[in-house]
Amino acid sequence: MAKAQILKETENFAQKMMADVTVPAHDFSHVLRVRNWAQKIAKLEKVDSFKIQMVALLHDIGRGKEDFKKGLAHAEMSEILARAYLEKIKDISSLDREQILEAIKRHSKGRKTDAKLTQVFQDADRLDAMGIIGIVRSIIFYHKMEICNSLDSFKKRWSQEEIDAKRSKGQEVSNDIVGSIILALSFYDVMNTKSGKLLAKHLVREMKDFLIKLKKEL
Repeated sequence: MAKAQILKETENFAQKMMADVTVPAHDFSHVLRVRNWAQKIAKLEKVDSFKIQMVALLHDIGRGKEDFKKGLAHAEMSEILARAYLEKIKDISSLDREQILEAIKRHSKGRKTDAKLTQVFQDADRLDAMGIIGIVRSIIFYHKMEICNSLDSFKKRWSQEEIDAKRSKGQEVSNDIVGSIILALSFYDVMNTKSGKLLAKHLVREMKDFLIKLKKEL
């Protein structure tokens, strides 16, 4: 099976798997935006386009199917579901399959020690949480929270360990909208690649400008 056909069938599969994910912040439109970012970074970083697109298409198919009691947040569940799907595709080598699955499993718990494919995808996923899209996503996803509990929210910072611990239990990292935007803004500091940082610069400016204006009005 040609790679173009595999990608098309995978896109259809992922869209069906995510049919019940109705929150715009993490629905299939998010997947398609991340796919675009992933292709841009992959080209600059000389990472295989087919593999990065496969990671992008499958990385969130576990959303809404988590089992936090078993330690299966959406990334881990996505890897389990993607494995069952990929093992049926004989034209993907076992090495490529494992690299794709590793990137899916690790995408929300990234470290600079991860494999290059994983690092590139982590950056792509972070980019969709930034800029104007990132602000809109935060407002939609956290619409039941207060805009800002306290002006201290503008100063709050989280360690990666804190973020991982909360997400592994299905807990929100922040408890207000400003905090969630600040969290997304902090992704710039942990971007893995030079290309990711370059693409993020104007998104960071947009978020900082928004927060400055918002703080003045609160």
